[in-house]
Amino acid sequence: MSDVPQYPRNPSDPQDDAQDAGGNSREISVDVPIRIAVETFPSPTERQEAREGRKEGRDRFNLIVQAVTALLVFVYATVVILQYCQLRKANQLTQDALLLNREVVRADLGAYVDADMGFAALGNTVNVGFVNHGKTNTTLTAHYEITIESLPGESPLRTVTSENITDFVPREGEPAMPNHFYEINGFDLEAYRAVKQAIRVSGTFRYDDGFGEIFSKQFCLVTSNFGTMECGDGVHRYLLSIGKAQQ
Repeated sequence: MSDVPQYPRNPSDPQDDAQDAGGNSREISVDVPIRIAVETFPSPTERQEAREGRKEGRDRFNLIVQAVTALLVFVYATVVILQYCQLRKANQLTQDALLLNREVVRADLGAYVDADMGFAALGNTVNVGFVNHGKTNTTLTAHYEITIESLPGESPLRTVTSENITDFVPREGEPAMPNHFYEINGFDLEAYRAVKQAIRVSGTFRYDDGFGEIFSKQFCLVTSNFGTMECGDGVHRYLLSIGKAQQ
């Protein structure tokens, strides 16, 4: 007896059928299909096109990002500009309101000074003064000349005096309005009464209105036959009213 173990026959194993009648094994060729996987690589042209496609995609994405960024910057700048304009307008309105309020207060409470003059036949004396119509005391400086002139042409005849003065001018309603008196020697009172001669006071003065604003004014006044008027048109209207205007 043989020592080789015997196994049951496997019907599906062709090797078990490959035996002859005597029990000897024989070879049987079996055709088994073989599947071979072949990997296909893209051609250089396809790789180039793929790279260009990816590059175009990146470029397109970058353009979109840039456009969105520019739009956001534009919107932000627009908002900032609008806010700046509104703030500037609000500031301007505030400044205008403060300025208007200051002007109202100044007009109501500030000093307001005018020059004045008069003539006294007794002693042929002319007085020059300054009147404060406001509600704040002030101090002024002035320079003026007193001259004699002929009428109706207002031609100067001679200079009486030239003065520089500094006056404290009290507010309206308070006494002690400053007056400066000047005697005119050799004055023709009859020519003055007949409106053939006049006394002129002309010059400038400066004062603070009490709110930090400095006012500088020019003035020119004429007196004849005890009436006082402004130079130029004032004199012409006066002469016209009494029928002595220059033709």
